[in-house]
Parts: sequence; C-alpha cells; structure tokens
Amino acid sequence: MELNDPQLVGPLCLWDAEKYPVLLINASYSPTQASTTAQVFWSSTAMPGPQFSEAQSIRFPIIPDGQFHLYEVVLSNNPAYTGPLYCLRFDPVDTGTTGSYVDVASIAFK
Repeated sequence: MELNDPQLVGPLCLWDAEKYPVLLINASYSPTQASTTAQVFWSSTAMPGPQFSEAQSIRFPIIPDGQFHLYEVVLSNNPAYTGPLYCLRFDPVDTGTTGSYVDVASIAFK
C-alpha cells in the first residue's frame, strides 16, 4: 500500500440504504501500517459513473496488528446514507505506508 489514497471500488449495483445500514469488513492490517483509520464511501448516482464525496462517507478505526478483525461499520450513522445507492468505495487506509499491507477476507452488508 504505497499509494497516497489506496481504494477498492465495487461494481455498480442498486440497494436501499434503509435495508442495509451496516457494512461488515473482515480485514487484517500489517503492524507496519502507520494509518489508524479507514473510510467507506457510497454513491447515490450511477451514471455517468459513481461520484464519491466526504459528505457521503464514514471513517472508522483500524487495528494494525497483523490479525483479522471484523469491523462493523454503521453506515446509517451518517444522515446522508439514505435512499437508493449504487456503488461503494473502500479506502483501507488514509495514506499507504511502504511495505505495509491489508488483507481483505470479506465485505458484506448486515
């Protein structure tokens, strides 16, 4: 994760925010990772492509200890998480650290 803004962007799909208020992320962060937060974004537009903004995002703390942890991200804590949504973006860290890694086992709605 040597990039300034590493990210995973999901495929376009459609879901109702009210039915899926929580995102579960099972991930392991290397102990060499300096960043201590991750961020999830969502898009309320599908065309011409997903648009992501700070207003439609939520940050959560990570544990960089090399072990897998299940992070329960309550997306509905952000009042902008409403209505039909089309895409997710997961930024595993704010800024990558040379030699560090994140291993993502799963990402799912609860």
